Amino acid sequence: NVSYLNFCVTRLSGSSVEDVTSYPICDPDFGSTPDPGTQDPPTASAPSSLTAVYSSRGGGRVELQWRPGGGSDVDVYRGLSEGSLNKIVSTSDNGRYNDRDGTEMAYYQVCVSGSTSACSEVVPVQ
Repeated sequence: NVSYLNFCVTRLSGSSVEDVTSYPICDPDFGSTPDPGTQDPPTASAPSSLTAVYSSRGGGRVELQWRPGGGSDVDVYRGLSEGSLNKIVSTSDNGRYNDRDGTEMAYYQVCVSGSTSACSEVVPVQ
């Protein structure tokens, strides 16, 4: 993260404040509340620590767990190899999902919804 300090060099003259010099970093609105519509929304980090465990309970399923990345939703990807993953569902970024169609031979990845770069590592089912 980069932080910036904005200020103006001023001089008090009687009961008014005058600019002594105009600097490129002079911000006359320093200290005012920024307009929320002009700020960039925070970006969610990638989900991490993904695990995929096969369970034979209830006819078989793969139980996914991950550390949420801070986004509201994630896209879950599944495939038979690391390089051939397909999106299977969008769900809330709560750190868990049960794939009732999963197999013991699958690979999984979880990404911030709509992103192809903010993703967990690809993991095989254990």
